[in-house]
Amino acid sequence: MARVFKWYDLALWGIANSIASGLLIYSVQDIGRQGVYGADVAISYVVGGLAFLPIVLTTIQVGMYVRDIGGPYVLISKTISPYMAFISTAFYMFASGALLTIGFLTSLSIEFLSTPIYLAGYYSGNGFLTRLGLVLNSTVSMMVFSVIVVASIWMINTGGYGAVRKALYFTTLLPLTVLFALYGFTILSFSTISLVENDIVGFHSIAGIVFNGEEAAQHFLQPLLPADIRSATLNYALIVFWSYLGLEIPAFLSGEVKEPEKAYVIGGFTAYFTVLLTYLFSSSVVKAAGVESLAAYSYLYFNNPDLLQRFITLEMIPQPSLFLPFYLTLRNPLLITLLGFAGFLFFFNTALTSWASSLRAIHALSRDGFIPSYLGEFDAEKGVYPGANNIVFVGSLIGLALGLISREFKTIRLALLRVFNFSYGVMITLLGFSLALYGIVSIAGTASKYGRHKVTLTVITGLLCSLIGLVITVSTGVGATLYDFIGIVIAGLLISTLLLISVLHASRR
Repeated sequence: MARVFKWYDLALWGIANSIASGLLIYSVQDIGRQGVYGADVAISYVVGGLAFLPIVLTTIQVGMYVRDIGGPYVLISKTISPYMAFISTAFYMFASGALLTIGFLTSLSIEFLSTPIYLAGYYSGNGFLTRLGLVLNSTVSMMVFSVIVVASIWMINTGGYGAVRKALYFTTLLPLTVLFALYGFTILSFSTISLVENDIVGFHSIAGIVFNGEEAAQHFLQPLLPADIRSATLNYALIVFWSYLGLEIPAFLSGEVKEPEKAYVIGGFTAYFTVLLTYLFSSSVVKAAGVESLAAYSYLYFNNPDLLQRFITLEMIPQPSLFLPFYLTLRNPLLITLLGFAGFLFFFNTALTSWASSLRAIHALSRDGFIPSYLGEFDAEKGVYPGANNIVFVGSLIGLALGLISREFKTIRLALLRVFNFSYGVMITLLGFSLALYGIVSIAGTASKYGRHKVTLTVITGLLCSLIGLVITVSTGVGATLYDFIGIVIAGLLISTLLLISVLHASRR
C-alpha cells in the first residue's frame, strides 16, 4: 500500500483531535460537582500532560516499529494474543470510535455552532440570528444536521486520501488560527474575560445558592464544597487525558506513513507540545473568568437546569465548556460566530480522524479473520475501505442517537462517558504492556537491529504507559484517590525496575 501520510499530517490530526476531545470532556462532565476548582488549574494541566507523556511515547514507537495497518491491534496481537487484541480493539473502537465519540461529536458540533449564532443575534439585536440559533439548538434540528455531518464524513472517506487530506487541512488550520488568536487576545487583556462581572448571567446569585448549605438544601441540592488540592489535582489530571486523546489516533495509520521514524517523532511531539500550550492558555482563561463561578454554573447546569435558567437573561443556556467565558463576554457578533464555527470544525475534525482509525481497525480485524474479509477490503485504486466505511457510517448513526438521547438525559451521557474511559484505559494498558514485551524480546536478541538504549527506552515507556492505562481503568471502574494513583505508579515502577534488572542480567549471560 502506498504511504502517503507525512509527519505534519499526523501533527495536524493529533492537534485538532486532542483539542476537540478536551472540549468534549468539558462539555459532558460536571466539573463543578467534582470540586476541581480547588486546585491550581495550570499546575493540574501540567501534571496531566506529563502523566500522558508515556502514552505519547508509546504511540510514537508503535508507529515506528509496526509497519502493518492498525498498529496498536497488530502489536497486541503479536506480543500477547490475537484474541486479546480483538477484544481490546473492538471494545475501544466500537464503544468509542464508531459509536460514542463520533456520535457525541457530531451532535455537540451543532450545539457548539448554534450557541454563538444565538448569542450573535442577542448581542446585535438581529432577530433572524437569534431564531436561527434556537432552531439549530432543538433536538430535531440537531438530529437532521448531525446526520448531514456524518454523511459528509462518509462522503469524504469515499473520495480517498486526497479528499481526506484536503478536509484535514481546512478543519485544522482555520480553527487553530481562530483559537490561538483569541487566546493571545485574552492573555494580553484579562479584563475582557470576567464571568463574575458579566450582566447576562447572575453568577453571584448562583454562587449564593450553590455554596450555601441552607440555600442549596431548599432546592434539594448538596452544597458545593471546595475539594482538597490532592483530589482536585487528580480529577484534573484524569480530565486532561481526554485533552490528549487524539495523539494515539495516528498510530492506527502504521504502514501508510512515509518515513515513519521521522514522521511519528516529529508529528507526535509537535502535536503534544501544541496541545499542552493550548491548555495552559485555556487554564489562564478559566482562572481569569473565575473558576468558582464556572464550577457553580456547571453544577446547576447538570443538577438543576430549570433553576439555572432563572439567573440567565438568555433564552438558551450555554453548556459548560472551555468556550463559555468567550461566549458570555465577547460581544462582537462576527468574532463569536467565528469562534463557534472553529469549535464546530474541531469536532468535525475529531470525528473524521476517529472515523479513519475505525476503518484501519476494521481492516485489521477482517485480515485476521475475526470478521468477514469483505467488510475490511481495501480498494487500492481509490484508496478507500468501502465495506468498513459503511460499517462506521451505520455505527455513527447509532452513536448519534445515543448522543441525542443523552442530551435530554445527562445521566446517560455521563454513563456512556464512563464506558469510553474504561475502554480507553484497557486499550492503553494492553498497548503499553505489549510494547514492553516487544522491547524485552528485542533485548533477548531476536530483534537486534535496534540499539540497546532504544530497546531499554521501549521497555520503560511501555511499562509506564501500561501503568497510566491501569490508573485510568481503576479510577473509572471502582474510583481512585490520588494516593491510589501514586501507589499504583510506585508499585509499577518497582516491578518494572526488577523486571528490567532480571531481563538485562539474563541477556548478558
